Amino acid sequence: MRNEYRDFRVDRIQSITLSSEKFITREKLTVREYFKRYAETSDLIEVVLLFEKKMAEILHSVKYFYGFVGEEEMNGKVQMDFITGDLEYFARWLLTYADAVEIISPMQLKNRMHDLINIIKKRFT
Repeated sequence: MRNEYRDFRVDRIQSITLSSEKFITREKLTVREYFKRYAETSDLIEVVLLFEKKMAEILHSVKYFYGFVGEEEMNGKVQMDFITGDLEYFARWLLTYADAVEIISPMQLKNRMHDLINIIKKRFT
């Protein structure tokens, strides 16, 4: 009805009835396309990261909590795309993987990671 992605909890369904109503298929956006379109009218930021394949497998269960929208394997590495509204929060999560990630974009995330790593380095030296 809203022409948007929606989340529903199937564990809350109390009953179900088969209906003769037909579902009309319409043009579907991928999640990535949806968020890119949404990002154009909001403060969402696209983040592109590059991980070693082994690390990408470790991230499998948690990446969705951080705005994961897609990935592509390239030369033994995995490019992961995220959409976030909070680069500070994202940078602090990414510190966990600082030794295993390359930030492709955006530059402000690279800069924030650099600042955080310098702060940590000063604190623990």
